[in-house]
Amino acid sequence: MKKMIAFLWLLLAFTSTAQKTPFFLTTFYFEDAIGNIDSIEVGYDLTAKQTGNPDFGEVTDLSPFDSLFDVRAVNYFEYYNTTPPINPLNLIVKRIVGDADKVVNAPCIGGGDLLFFIHAIHQPVTISVKDLEEFKKIDCPGKNNTWSFFSPDRMYHFIEPWGWTSLPRVRYGCIYKGPYTVYLGGKYIPVEVGERPYTLQYEITGRGVDTIYGVCFTRDHTFYQCDSTYVMDTQEEDGLINGVVIYPNPNSGIMKVEMNGTEYVNSFEIYDHSGNLQKRIPVNERKDMRIEVPHLVPGIYFLRVNTKYGPRVRKFVKI
Repeated sequence: MKKMIAFLWLLLAFTSTAQKTPFFLTTFYFEDAIGNIDSIEVGYDLTAKQTGNPDFGEVTDLSPFDSLFDVRAVNYFEYYNTTPPINPLNLIVKRIVGDADKVVNAPCIGGGDLLFFIHAIHQPVTISVKDLEEFKKIDCPGKNNTWSFFSPDRMYHFIEPWGWTSLPRVRYGCIYKGPYTVYLGGKYIPVEVGERPYTLQYEITGRGVDTIYGVCFTRDHTFYQCDSTYVMDTQEEDGLINGVVIYPNPNSGIMKVEMNGTEYVNSFEIYDHSGNLQKRIPVNERKDMRIEVPHLVPGIYFLRVNTKYGPRVRKFVKI
C-alpha cells in the first residue's frame, strides 16, 4: 500500500509540473551569411501570461551572447510597456510563448508582439518559418484578416500602417512571401526614413557590453500590404481607404476623424491591442467625427470605422 501511495504522489507531481503545449506553435529559423543557424520555437496560447511562461517550456538565458552568432527572444510587452522596466530582460532561448486572446468575430486568436535580438558578425541574416499552414490559427480569414510580418523598425508601432509603408526604404517582410533577409546594425539603418531600431545593451563574449539589434514579429489586421489578394472594388471605397486620418495621434483627450465619404459612416469601435472591444460609438445624423478617449488606459489601440463599404481600421496611441 505504501508503495502504491508513493507511486500516486509521484504521478501527481509529474502531471502537475508537465510542460504544456501552446495552441499555436511553430519554429523560426535564423541563418547568417555563412550558414550558421539558430532556431527558436514560437507559440501563443490563451492561458499564457504577458511575461514569463516557464510552464510552456520557456528557458531564460542571461549569459553573454555568443561572439559569432546568437539569437534570444523577449516579449515586446516586457521590452516596452512594463513600468518600471524589467532589468535585466528575460532573454529566452529554445521556445517563447506569447499571451493571446480570441479575435472578435473570427475563428482565430490574436497574440502579442515578440522581439528577437540577433547578434551576427556575418550579415545579412535570413529569417524563415517552419510551417505556414500553422499561421491559419492566428492569421484570421475573411474581413478580420490579420497579416504577420517581421520588421527591424520600431516606427511601425507609432505610425498608421499606410503612412509607415509609404516612407522610402521602410523595412518589413511578410510571412507569406517567404524568408525575410535583413541587415542589422547602426551602419545599415536607412537614415532618410527615420527608422527607430530595437536595441539592447548587453554583454557579448570577448567584447564586453555592446549594442544588439532586434527584429519584431507582429500581426496587424490593418496591414493590407501583406495581402496579395486585396483589391479595392470602387472609387468610393478607394477614397474611404486612403482618406481616413485620425489626429492628434498620439492622443490623451478628444480625437478627431477626417475622411472622405462621411455620409457612409455608421459607427466607430475601439479595440485594444489584443482585439477586445473597448467602446462602440454610433454616429449621429450630424456625423460628429470626434471621439473622446480619456477613459482609455495608455497603450496601443485600433479605431474601426464601420462604413457602407465595410470597416476601415486605423491604429492610434493613447498617452
